[in-house]
Amino acid sequence: MTRPCPRCARPNAAHRAACLYCGEALPNPAPPPEAPRARVLPADLDRLVNEALRGKGVKALHEALRQADTTSETGVASILATDVTGLGPGPKVELVTSGGAVDATGVTAGQSADVASGVAGDVASGVAENVALKDEEDVTLSPSVDPAAQLESALTEAEEAVTLARARLTDGALVEAAEILRQLAGRLPTLLPEPTVEPMVEAAEASAGETSPVPLPLFRFGWALVIDGLADAARAPALASALGQDLATARLHAVSAHPKVVQRGDDEAALLARAERLRAEAVPTTVLHRSMVQRLGRPALARSFVWGGPVRGLDGRAFWEGDSEEVRAQRGTPWPWFEPILGVLGEVTVVRSRSAAAPGRFARKTLGVGPTVLDERRIGVLDLWGEDGQHLRLVEGLTDSGDSRAPFRALVETITAAASGLKLTARRVCRPEESRAAGEPGEAVVRSGWPTFEEHTRLCWLHHQAR
Repeated sequence: MTRPCPRCARPNAAHRAACLYCGEALPNPAPPPEAPRARVLPADLDRLVNEALRGKGVKALHEALRQADTTSETGVASILATDVTGLGPGPKVELVTSGGAVDATGVTAGQSADVASGVAGDVASGVAENVALKDEEDVTLSPSVDPAAQLESALTEAEEAVTLARARLTDGALVEAAEILRQLAGRLPTLLPEPTVEPMVEAAEASAGETSPVPLPLFRFGWALVIDGLADAARAPALASALGQDLATARLHAVSAHPKVVQRGDDEAALLARAERLRAEAVPTTVLHRSMVQRLGRPALARSFVWGGPVRGLDGRAFWEGDSEEVRAQRGTPWPWFEPILGVLGEVTVVRSRSAAAPGRFARKTLGVGPTVLDERRIGVLDLWGEDGQHLRLVEGLTDSGDSRAPFRALVETITAAASGLKLTARRVCRPEESRAAGEPGEAVVRSGWPTFEEHTRLCWLHHQAR
C-alpha cells in the first residue's frame, strides 16, 4: 500500500513518516508492517537457480518453491488438551511442529507463554481442526492446511504469474499465466470464486463490435497531469516550483513541444492543486483520468484520403495488430467528410528482436548481453479529430494520398496548408517500452510504440476539449 507525497507526488510506503525522496513530512503514518513469515526453501535451490540463469526457464524453480511452501504449512499445527468429560485428565496430546512436541501443560524452549496461550485460544474457538494428533493409543489424525496461509501462498503465486506475463507480453506467457491462475482457483474452491472462461475468438472472426480494447501503456496511477507543449527551457524553474520537482526533470518537460504528461498519481486533489499553480504561471493544464482515455473508441483507418474530397475508411480496424498486406487489400467504405479541428502528429517505432540463450550472470554484467535487434522501422501517423469527436487516422504506407513522390509527407503538408482552423501538435516519436522482455530464447518478438501513441493522441484530444 502506497500513498503519494503531498510535495513531490512520488509514492511512499504507508508507514513512512517522511518522504523517501524530498523529505516532506507525511501525515498519519500507518503502523509498520509485520515481519514476513519464514519460508522453507527447496533443498536443490542452487541447482534450480543455476538452470534458470542458464536459460532453461523458471517453471521448475516456481514449482519447487510452491511445493516447499506448501510442505512447510502442512507441518505446522496446534492443539489444546482439556478435560471435558470430568472423569479425570484427558489423553496426553503432543503438538507436532518442526521444533519438537509440546504437551498440554507446558511449552518447549524458545516459545513464549503468550504464544502458547494464543494457540490455546485458537483451538478452543475451533479455528484449528484436524491437526496431527498422537495420543497414548498411537492414533494419528491427518493434518489440514490453514486456509489463510493457503490463500496467501496462492495470491503470491498468482502475483508472480501476472508479473511474468506483463514482463514478457507474449501470447505464450499470457496463456501460461492464465493457466496458472485457473489451477490456483481449482485448488481453492471455497476461498476463490470459479473463474469465467471466455471463449477465445480469433481476430479474423471477430465482428467490429467485438474488437478488443485499445491497449494503453501500463501505469500504476490513474490520474495524469497534462500540460501544453512549451518548447521553452526558460520556463523550467516555474515548472519545478509548481510541481515540486527537481530542475532537471522540469527542464525535460519545458523543452517538449507537444502536450505531455508531467505527473501521475492517485490523489486527484493534489494534482488539481498543482494544476492551479501551473495555470497561475500561464501554463495550460488539464487533469485527466485513465477511464476517460479508455472510453474513446478505436479510430477509423483512412485507406484513401484527399483534402476536401472523397475519403474511404475502415471503421474500428486495429491495423497494427494484423497483417498490413491484408489491410492494403481492403478498399474501405465511404466515410463522411468532417472539418478537423485538431491534428496529432506522431512517429511510431516498431522493433523486431530475437533473444539468445540466457548466459551466466557474470557474462550479463560484464558483456551486457541483451536481445538482438533484427530490424527497426518508423511509421508516420496523423490523427484528425473533429468537433463532434470524429477520429480519422492516416498511416504511412496504408493511407493512399494520390501522390507518388512522398505520399505521407506530402499529405501532411497539404493538410497543414489547406486547413486554416486546424491545430497541429508537434510530432512525437513513440518508442517501445524498454522494460518489456524479449520473450523466450530464440523467439522473435515485435515491440512497438503504438500503445504510447494511442494514449498520447487521446490525451491531446481531451486536453484540447478541456480548454
